[in-house]
Amino acid sequence: MSGASVCTAPTRRVAPPALQVISARRTKQTLRARITAGDAAGAVLTAHRIRGGAATLGGEALAAIAHDLARAGNIGDFEALNHGLAALPERYRRLREAMLAEMERES
Repeated sequence: MSGASVCTAPTRRVAPPALQVISARRTKQTLRARITAGDAAGAVLTAHRIRGGAATLGGEALAAIAHDLARAGNIGDFEALNHGLAALPERYRRLREAMLAEMERES
């Protein structure tokens, strides 16, 4: 065998930015539905998905809101969940604009 190393760890594929933005819309809709249904545990799971996606893309502000959403869901604070949900569109918009600006610089 040659001196080349072989990585056996699974690789994680990251969706292109456009697909992640589409997924973000769906994820926000899912979160809204879970909050409306009184499903705190489901809201926590969805908030974790948002946080992970935001962190992957470098969206610290969005990840912070998602962290707050998860914390609110864990204690069943639906007022805080609704407040965080209202803040998501602006945070997604900022992240999308930053991603587009970065893509523009790279082209």
